[in-house]
Amino acid sequence: MTHPGLARWTAALYADRSEDLPCWRALARQYPDPVLDLGCGDGRVAQALADDGHIVIGIDHDSQAIALADARRPASQRRAAHYVHADITDFRVPELAGLSILSCHTFAQLSDLEAKSTLACVRRATAKGGAVTLDLPAPNAALGSSASGEPLAVLVDPLNGHPIQVYARTRRRGPRRSAVTWWYDELLPDGHVLRVEVSTTYTFWTPSQLRRLLAQAGFPRARFFSNYDMDEYRTGASHLIALGEAA
Repeated sequence: MTHPGLARWTAALYADRSEDLPCWRALARQYPDPVLDLGCGDGRVAQALADDGHIVIGIDHDSQAIALADARRPASQRRAAHYVHADITDFRVPELAGLSILSCHTFAQLSDLEAKSTLACVRRATAKGGAVTLDLPAPNAALGSSASGEPLAVLVDPLNGHPIQVYARTRRRGPRRSAVTWWYDELLPDGHVLRVEVSTTYTFWTPSQLRRLLAQAGFPRARFFSNYDMDEYRTGASHLIALGEAA
């Protein structure tokens, strides 16, 4: 069972992240609504797009994250942003989407089978001429680890005010995968520490592998970029953004 504070802590950890938002906003302007925000978490990306006037459907398998997204949705977005508790490998939407976004390495956290299922599901939910974009670590990119025992981040639980120290350790698991273990240490008022551990395996995809995968799913036109400025992908880049357009 997921710790009840984890969704809040993850949201607090990424609350200041904004460097990717201009990219998603620019792409959303190129395709018709609605936009699907897959693995939406607390709605960080969905809210930004709804602020621009888009209709957005956020989907996440974490019910606590969906509840948080609903609670944080401003009244002005009640008709623009909608949040659904569902698995991105198997979901349904009432209207075909123009663009699906998988930000923050969401796609990299899927197994090969889950990746295929997700893209197949996305294709069924995509309108003619629509697209999907994947935000990924590039092959051989270094994922974060805590150095010298120092936390990667220190944040405050927005509900109870407890300090949370975040640590991570990365271990390579063969040429295509890395396992990252996250520790969230909640510092309790009585001096005790409550540790919550979360392990995630990340899969690295090359552009050629993604091109085949996207084509098999029904997105035959694929382009690849090295950063959120959408510069053409170069070997050795630390970042990989894929954009696949439907037939």
